[in-house]
Amino acid sequence: MVCGETIDIEDLRVRHSGNVVRNVIEGAFTVLDRFAQVDQVRETMRAIELRPAHQEAFTRAALQLRYNPEQEVEAPIDARQLNVPRRVEDRGSDLWRTFNRVQENMTKGGVIGRNPTTGRHMTTREVKSVSENVRLNRALWTLAEEMARLAA
Repeated sequence: MVCGETIDIEDLRVRHSGNVVRNVIEGAFTVLDRFAQVDQVRETMRAIELRPAHQEAFTRAALQLRYNPEQEVEAPIDARQLNVPRRVEDRGSDLWRTFNRVQENMTKGGVIGRNPTTGRHMTTREVKSVSENVRLNRALWTLAEEMARLAA
């Protein structure tokens, strides 16, 4: 699970030497102790209804996280495509569902777009790099938390 910097869950790493089982169990209990914080943030996000303009602002910011305009990497998709639900359960206009739709569409790939260079149809790729996946997930969580703070 990846959360933003505001949730007090440190990165847990377990050395593959010594009493590994005990270290994994201790790490699991550490995560469980902090999960109440995560659950509280999730419930707060669920209670915040976003107007279409706010959802669009969220998706535009998220798209720039993935396709950095400073590096002159043109996005092959439109920001609105990140907000398309893949499942019935993902429909809704609250911040939590918006965050989840954008997160899934960005990291899982499979969104149909156009190659900015050739103009040919293409499909976005899944983010397979662990470091890039963590970076994107942390940034999206932080973006969602900031949206929640502004809504309060």
